[in-house]
Formats: sequence, structure tokens, C-alpha cells
Amino acid sequence: MATASSYNTFPLIPRLMKERGYAENEYKTKERYMVLKPNATRTINVHNEIWFIHNVPDNITIKSLTGYFDTEDQNVDELCTEFNRTFDIINKAGAIQHVIFIQIIPTRKRNKKG
Repeated sequence: MATASSYNTFPLIPRLMKERGYAENEYKTKERYMVLKPNATRTINVHNEIWFIHNVPDNITIKSLTGYFDTEDQNVDELCTEFNRTFDIINKAGAIQHVIFIQIIPTRKRNKKG
């Protein structure tokens, strides 16, 4: 089972948000616990949010136009742990699977850099 700590995601959140123009008090985080039915696909549409993988079991693929995560895929050189806009969570198992994300929700509009 893949976890965010194994990808060192959580210490990166404040730095990544600062790089995007947000102070620490200008966003909130929320744990999202997804329950996926066997052999099902769930499409997530997010607006002005970032979702980081926290916990992903085997037999799960997460993909979007800008990223891909599947620990069983031997044909990729890099896995994405950050998703935004629209992405699909695909349960390839014949059983219910649980996937946990950390959702980052800005509480104000981003500062635009010069």
C-alpha cells in the first residue's frame, strides 16, 4: 500500500502552497476517504483545489491529463502524487478498495506574480 509519507508529500504542502502564492493561513486541508466499488471508475472534478495522494492500495490507478499513479505499472518512469482539475480513480480489483487523499482548499484567490 502506498502512503504519502513514503513519498514525503505532507512536508511539501506548505512549500508548494507558498510557491503558488498562498500563506499558511490562506488554505485549509481536508482528508478525503474514497470507497471504490469493485472494478469501478470514479471521476473527480475539482476547481481551485489540489488533491495529494495519502494512501493508495494495490490495484488502483489514478490518472489525469497531467499525471498518472499506478505502482504496478512497470512502464512508467515517474508517478504523480498531486492532482487537480479532473482525474479518474480506477479500481482494478474485484473487491471494494479505499483510497485516501489530502484535499487542499485555498480560502482566497491566489496572488499573481509580476
